[in-house]
Amino acid sequence: MQSHQRDHKHGGYYWELKGRSVSNSAKRAYGHAFVLLAAAMATKAGISSAVPMIADTFDILERYFWREKEGLYLDEISADWSEISPYRGQNANMHLCEAMMTAYEATGNKRYFERLYKVYLNFHL
Repeated sequence: MQSHQRDHKHGGYYWELKGRSVSNSAKRAYGHAFVLLAAAMATKAGISSAVPMIADTFDILERYFWREKEGLYLDEISADWSEISPYRGQNANMHLCEAMMTAYEATGNKRYFERLYKVYLNFHL
């Protein structure tokens, strides 16, 4: 994941690869949810080197995808973070709830639970 899906120039993670090459450079909250979930599960399994990946992925989500006014995450942004897709769906936020809960369970850090709670409330309105 860190070798091929990580965007070392702009930060974040690519979702679509063909082999080891990026086939679609857009960044997706859905994909970042699974990065967060994987890092949290690795942490729960005792892999301490995954802990910084949880914090890093959360920070990316907060910096680029989070929209305070709506209380939800955006779906898709261009590789350089300059263009936001107008598409809005439920899938990314649903998976981010799962990932945030797992990150909270893995670390005990309340910021993950607080974000989960806010997304959950806005997701179900």
